[in-house]
Amino acid sequence: MVAFTQNYLQAPNLATVTLDGANIDDIIGTSFDSLEAKPGLLLEAIVANTASIQDINHHNQVLLIDEFDRLFIDGDKQSQDVLAFFLKILDPTHRYFYSPYLKTNIRLPDTIILAGNTDIHSVSTQNQQLLALASRLERIQFEGFS
Repeated sequence: MVAFTQNYLQAPNLATVTLDGANIDDIIGTSFDSLEAKPGLLLEAIVANTASIQDINHHNQVLLIDEFDRLFIDGDKQSQDVLAFFLKILDPTHRYFYSPYLKTNIRLPDTIILAGNTDIHSVSTQNQQLLALASRLERIQFEGFS
């Protein structure tokens, strides 16, 4: 668990996404042409503090994804789809995603922090997807949290 002050969460170089209950359409969005068009949590977070898409400075931006452990605790089809998506975008050679809302690839920030209460390294031994994901992550543990 990571705690931040409210002012820190509103910093222009910090994009935050909470995955609790989110499905793949919530995360990447849906087509602008559809009746229920939505840009998606990732795109909204990345452009939240910018005047336009051209203002984004990915080299200085940090993407914080909270409640990441929900994906491997729940284990349902929705979570598996989201987990597969994150497995793909956390590959260092593939740091972008396709936005159906904008109909283009969106580059992700260079620094992505996954926050949760469950250690993915300790639960990954029973799941190949989690094992592959854990191999792409460095564990940072904050002592003092129960």
